[in-house]
Amino acid sequence: MVGFIDKNHIIAVQNERGWDLPGGHLLPHESLTQSLAREVFEKTGVLFAHAKPFTVLSSNNASGIAIGFVSRSCQIQPIYQPVDDALAREILSIETMIERYFGDKT
Repeated sequence: MVGFIDKNHIIAVQNERGWDLPGGHLLPHESLTQSLAREVFEKTGVLFAHAKPFTVLSSNNASGIAIGFVSRSCQIQPIYQPVDDALAREILSIETMIERYFGDKT
């Protein structure tokens, strides 16, 4: 699951590998939107409402897929507690996220 704020901005997290999209795995009892809400909140402290599927991302090098969701209704909690796989959070433009993602990998 990944969370887009709108067509131009995305919630990003910094982990030990660099900047990435917040995400995780769908649990057996969860719907896609429940999983999105849980994973994004756990990693970023952002609450989504009325999220809708936006895109499906896949790679020949990965064993799964990522489903991107978009929401124009989100609430960013002012107090953020970093977790092991999300040391920092930022809302970035798509262009900045791409620069940071690939810049961290080179």
